[in-house]
Amino acid sequence: MELGPALFASLLIITLSFIPVFALEGQEGKLFSPLALTKLHHGAVLRVRPKAMTVVTTIAGLLPIFWTAGTGSEVMTRIAAPMFGGMISAAALSMFIVPAAYKLMLSSSLLHKRKSM
Repeated sequence: MELGPALFASLLIITLSFIPVFALEGQEGKLFSPLALTKLHHGAVLRVRPKAMTVVTTIAGLLPIFWTAGTGSEVMTRIAAPMFGGMISAAALSMFIVPAAYKLMLSSSLLHKRKSM
């Protein structure tokens, strides 16, 4: 079993469950306001440091596995390679792509709301 997809999925779940916390004002009809964009920015910036620290420490732990040359090193390299790629792609997804997609959805909803007024 490869651990890269599992790490990727877990970081995705954490990211997707954290962003709506800043959008709780939607229950009062304020979700599609400029304040929601401010909260989106605040939530994305707030999570950069913990995510970056997690990625850096995991990759730092995987680097010795890549550099070993001994019995079983071929197997360990095959295990570590997907984890390395998964951490890089999960970091990019959670820090850049998910907030950008959320902002696009929020902006399009705001645009449709303004057109209906």
